[in-house]
Amino acid sequence: MWRTPEGNRVLKGAERAVFVAAVADLAEDLQTWEQEHTTGVGKFDRFSFGQRAALLEDVTAALVDPAVPVPTHTAANEAAIYAIFARMKEMVEVELDTEGQPEFRDLLSSAARECEIERVPAPADHNEEEWDYCVDALSDRSSGITTFSDEDLFVDAGLEGGADEGAIPYFASITRDPRDSEIPVCFERIARLTITPPSE
Repeated sequence: MWRTPEGNRVLKGAERAVFVAAVADLAEDLQTWEQEHTTGVGKFDRFSFGQRAALLEDVTAALVDPAVPVPTHTAANEAAIYAIFARMKEMVEVELDTEGQPEFRDLLSSAARECEIERVPAPADHNEEEWDYCVDALSDRSSGITTFSDEDLFVDAGLEGGADEGAIPYFASITRDPRDSEIPVCFERIARLTITPPSE
């Protein structure tokens, strides 16, 4: 589970479907390009290939598997989630640029309607700003306000999480770094999490 502005929860229904579609797409690219892969989210991209695989596994599990205990929010795992939502915007952009079938936009539109987002474009809509609004609204439901991008401002001060996060520094927390032989296991679990329906 993940601590969201709506409480501790996992994603369900269309909201889950659009999230795992973006995770699967991001994981595929990360596996292909490894250390050369970038998302444009600097905090996430600065980690090693193995750390990014582990982060992607951990946040996906937290957001789709109700059996996973709620993890402490850190700059690293919040950046990983932000990278997933950034990938959603890229997937929309690819569909618009290639004029292909609006398969991902259909998923995104369904999720926005299900979550009662204020403005929901139709799948065939080509207004990229409206789709960005949709993704941002879904991101706000999942992660709320994040401060991982403020690292340069606060890291020297040792900014810590809130009272519910104990004494683990938000920016300085250690990110899991699997051995090379363990990285494929991260991607195998990501694949299971993005394919297997959630247990009720």
